[in-house]
This record gives sequence, C-alpha cells and structure tokens, in this order.
Amino acid sequence: MIKIERSELPNYYRSDEYKKASELLEISHQENNQKRAFFDTSIFSSLRADLVKLFHNKCAFCESSAHSPAYGSIENFRPRSGSRTDQSFFQDHYYWLAYQWENLYQVCNICTKHKRDFFPILDESTRAKVGADWSEVMKEDTLLLDPCYDDPELHLQFEINGFVTAITAKGWATVDLLKLNRSDLLNSRKYAVQSFLSYLKDHELPKRQLDEEGKSFVEDLFRSSTRQGHAAPLRSAYKRWKNGENDLSPASDAREVLSTMTNIFDNAIKSIDKESPKIKKIISKLNVFSIKSVEISNFKNIEHVKLEILPSIENGGKEPWMLLLGDNGIGKTSILQAIVLALCGKNQISKLGITASDVLKMGTSSGYVKINSYESDKEIELTFTADGFVKAIPRTPTFLLAYGATRLLPKGNLTDNTKSNRLVNIRNLFDYTKPLSNVNEWLDTIGKKMLEKRVLPALSDLLDLKKHQKLEFNDNELSIHEGKTKLPLSYISDGYKSIIALACDIMKSLSADNANYHSTKGIVLIDELGNHLHPRWKIRIVNALREAFPQLQFIVSSHEPLCLRGLAHGEVSVLMADSRQKVRLIDKYLLPDHNAMRIDQLLTSDLFGLLDTQDIETEKQFEQYYELLSVKKEDRSPEQEQKLREYIQLLAGKELLGNTPQEQVIYEVVHEVYAKNLIKNGFAPKEALKEQTVAEVKELLTAKRLDWI
Repeated sequence: MIKIERSELPNYYRSDEYKKASELLEISHQENNQKRAFFDTSIFSSLRADLVKLFHNKCAFCESSAHSPAYGSIENFRPRSGSRTDQSFFQDHYYWLAYQWENLYQVCNICTKHKRDFFPILDESTRAKVGADWSEVMKEDTLLLDPCYDDPELHLQFEINGFVTAITAKGWATVDLLKLNRSDLLNSRKYAVQSFLSYLKDHELPKRQLDEEGKSFVEDLFRSSTRQGHAAPLRSAYKRWKNGENDLSPASDAREVLSTMTNIFDNAIKSIDKESPKIKKIISKLNVFSIKSVEISNFKNIEHVKLEILPSIENGGKEPWMLLLGDNGIGKTSILQAIVLALCGKNQISKLGITASDVLKMGTSSGYVKINSYESDKEIELTFTADGFVKAIPRTPTFLLAYGATRLLPKGNLTDNTKSNRLVNIRNLFDYTKPLSNVNEWLDTIGKKMLEKRVLPALSDLLDLKKHQKLEFNDNELSIHEGKTKLPLSYISDGYKSIIALACDIMKSLSADNANYHSTKGIVLIDELGNHLHPRWKIRIVNALREAFPQLQFIVSSHEPLCLRGLAHGEVSVLMADSRQKVRLIDKYLLPDHNAMRIDQLLTSDLFGLLDTQDIETEKQFEQYYELLSVKKEDRSPEQEQKLREYIQLLAGKELLGNTPQEQVIYEVVHEVYAKNLIKNGFAPKEALKEQTVAEVKELLTAKRLDWI
C-alpha cells in the first residue's frame, strides 16, 4: 500500500446523468416502500477509466493487479449499503457517499471479500451522522488506512521476505482485516523484491549508485503515480540497499515466515497503543469465509472430482454462484453433502447421525473432502476411513445452510422440533422430513424494527414487488397489499409459498448476524433448485435469491434449463460419467455460454447433453445409430450393416438425415465421422467434436474422395 494523490474531480461529475442519478438515490432512500436505496452501478462504469488512471490498475490496498472485472472492481471505501462493526450495524451508512469521488477506489476481488461492509471506528462518537458533508466525514476516527489520505509508510513496514508488519494500531487493524499477509501476497511480494534486488545489482555503480536506467526506474518507483506493482515493499528494499545492508536474502519460504513471525507480530502489537486490546477485539470478529475450490475423493459414488468457484463476476458486487448440472444419480447431491460435512464441524456431523461408512465409496479404504477459501490460507479437510472420521474441523467458519430436493412446508404433525444452531442449518439436506420454518410463527417472534428494516426489504427484493405493492405482517399473517387489495400468504400457491418459506428459513438462521440480509455472508446449498416451481419462477429464482441475498455464496444443483437464467458464464459446472462410469467434470470454460441460447438449444448443448429434443424412443434410436456408425465398415457384421440401413431409413423418415439421396449420403458421411469421434472421445465438449468432425469431412471433400456422390 502506498500513498496515492487523488486527482481532480472528473468531468463526469458535472454531467446531467450524474445529477439525475444522485437525485434518484436520495429519493429512493427517502421513500418508505420497503425497497433498498437504489444504486446506479453504471456510474462506476462511467468512472472506471478515471479510477484506472488514478490507481494504475492496481488494488489500492494490496497493490495486486486489478486490471479487469475478473480481478478487481470499483468499490467504496466507506460502504454504501450499511456499515458493520463488531457489535453494531448502521443501516443508513454511507449511502449518500456511494458516488462521491473521494470514496471510490479500485480494489482487487480478494481485498473486497475481506473488507466488504466492515468499517470499524475506534471512537464511535466520531462516526459521521447520516448525510454529513465530506469535511465532517473526514473527522471519523477510522481504523482502516485510507491510501488517499493516510501515509501507509507511517503505519506499515515491509520486509524483504514479503511480510508486512504494523507499527501503529491503525496499521495493525488494516493488515488484519484485509489479510495483507495472505500467502499469495507474501509470495508475490517476495518475488517482486528479489527481482528488484537483482535489477539493482545489474545496474549498480560504485558506492551503491545506479546507472541512468536504474535511476529512472527508482525515480518512477517513488512517485505516487507509479505503475510498478508492489511499490511499497520495493521502496523499502531500495532504502535498505541504499543504506548499505548486505544481507538482503529472504527466508526460504513465505509460509514459514508467516508461521514463525505470528508470535512476534502479536507481541509487537501490544506495545503499539494502549487501545490495542480494544482494536483486536473489534477486528477479531470481522472474519469472512467463502469457498474457492472443493476436492472430493472416494465419497459415495464419486471417485475424484475438483470444483472451482469464480472469485467474482460482473454483477454489481454480488457473490458468485455455482450450479451443478448432471443426470440423476451422477452425484450432485453427494457433492453438496460432502461440502456440508467438511464445513459443518465435528459436533454437527455427530448430531446428524452420519458415520464414515455411510459416505466412504464402496471398495475403498479412505477418502477426503478438501476445501480452500478465498479469504484464508488454511485448507479445511475432512478425512475418513471405514473406522470413522479421522479429521474434521471443530466448528463451521461461516453461516452454513443446506436444503435437500424435498423442501416441505410445516403442516399438521410435520413440524421442526430440533434445536436451532446460530450458524448451522443443514438437516434438511440429509432428512427430507425436516420441514422449512413456519413463516408466520417466526415473524411473530421478531421485533418491529427487524421486521421492517431487515426482513421485509429482503422479501420485497425476492418477490420483485413494485412501488405500489407492500408487504405487511398483521394478526400473525404475512400478506401482500396492493392498494386496498390484500392477498394473505395462506391464499397463494404452494410454489410461491415454498419460495417465501425458503427465504424466511434462510433469514431465520442469518438473523444472528449483526447486519441486514443484503450484507450477510455465508454459504447456502440447495439440491434441485427448481423443484416445485412454476416455469416462470424457475426462470426468476436465481435473480430473486441474488437480489435478496447478494452476499451469500449459493451452491445449487438442478436439471432444469430454465434455472440457468440469471447465472453468468462460468457459474455452471457439468458432471458426466465416462465410459467406465467414472464421474468427471467438464471444463466450464469450454462449455457454451448458456445466456446466448434458447431453451431447446440448451438441451442439446454440452450443458444437458441430449442428442435431440425428440421423444425417448428416437433418442435411443439415435444412440444406437451412432454406435453402429462408429464401427469401421470393414469390421461390421452383416447383421450390423442390415441394422444400420434400417436406422437410416427410419431416421430419414423423421427428416433427420436429409431429404434427397445426395443429402442423405453427405449426412451419412458426416454422422459416421462424428460418431467415430464421439465414441473415441465422448467426454470432449461437443464444440470440440464438431470442429474435429468438420475438419475431417472438409478434408474428405477437398481430396474429392466423395466425387462419386
């Protein structure tokens, strides 16, 4: 982190577009219509070029690359959708600063995940009042370093090995909250410093002077406008080199450095400031966790599979999802259960009554589930043998909720009598008889403030209510009001009820968090997301849950093409069984973009794998036709030849193989090549098979080996 000299106000702030957006923001905040303040994120796009120029495509906090939306985004230093501390949540802070030039920064995705809506202040009496002007805001006693106003060199010290130590309480809070000593940063800083020291050696003159090229490089390095990555540790290394230090070799491995310096770091902070215990208490509660990757071995029917979740997508700061697609029985539910058991903690596994023999793949001696996080360097591992669970974490690192394919509403004797856990709500994934929460009963137990400030705005987003529609809870019943018309929850369809019940069940678990539901982080797993839903809701469900709970990481399964709407390219993972019935994962970056496809095209793409959208009998005929075609002509038996001619006539009658004899011959050649490639490498994406087939057929036609047509 280095000091950045913020540039003058961009011309965009004098535009009518900006003025209109600011007015709409204020209006949306003042309106009491159960809607959150509306933030026009297109403003950030309009200012992206100015911010890129200011921060030189580097994260303002860690100086990592933030050159594209895949790596970084435009973020507010003071959060716009409510501010969280260890004990309080300030609902209206700092919405009015959402577009303020001084409050906009270019930040990498990992620092964004760590920071999110945390904005701790040492002395809460200095927190600005809602709507305060910038001069008043700047009087806040913040615990986070602001690289455009604070000088990081006065608070942080960078070592040759990549480690950053705090020399003030404010520096400590910043390092700890943003996890500026995470392993990827340690290694990249260490590499940058060593490369720089080699550069200095190459350009060194007597008495530690530099040649002209070296001087020019160093002059640029010390400018606030430097484009050099990890400028802070490079500056520190240069000063030590210039001062004549000879031992500038780092420790052998950054991870070793982290473990050996932890105690030194903790002890040092005690002497920094008398407020350190208070600061440590505040920061220690502000931890987050989201899944980066999952590796599963010998769990139920899964031999081995590794899944990765995107760090971010271009969706206005919402958390990425992962949707699992695959045939029934392929292992989607097993993957969800494996993730839950790895994350829920040892005591919760015991409460579920699940034994290691229940999950160990038949014929194997041991298995594991390994989970890596974007926010932590420590891998979570669940290992098991036939004798039991060998290794499991003691407790969950985050809110963990999981739902099975059958999500029943409470009715009659079907009620939830289990004692709720503040962080974990997973039983329904393993036991379908555990129903969802009774919506009206739960709403009756919460206070008016929580209902109006937290619950109803989330439900309003979920249901996409219009301005003239309003949710009310009176006489122990939730209802939708539109003018004088009242529609009680009990009157609506079961599908509609199940959506509201699912949302309320999620909110009931998340209510322990000290924030609104639009800010709460956690992990939610749902099996067969589209079950029990009308097609219209299947199309809307992803966007609806994303609007209501934008910071939750959802991992869901489905076999419904309609449920793909609302997901970005790369958020869908497809599971297939190869010729040995081994479950494998198709590279998601080789899959077609589902957002550019019609529903019928989705069904015949690699996402769903159908050969056609005809009836089941035709599907079987097509499969058998391809299987016969894959056999070389000279190797086919008379019976196979006869069967192949029958299929050609049969399928041609269904207008699948051309309308003229010439077309049918060409179709037969194309299908024969395609069938050969399909059988040879059926696990390859269809696009790759198509390209291979086109190339081979083109070669046949070019060589005039089909001139007899």
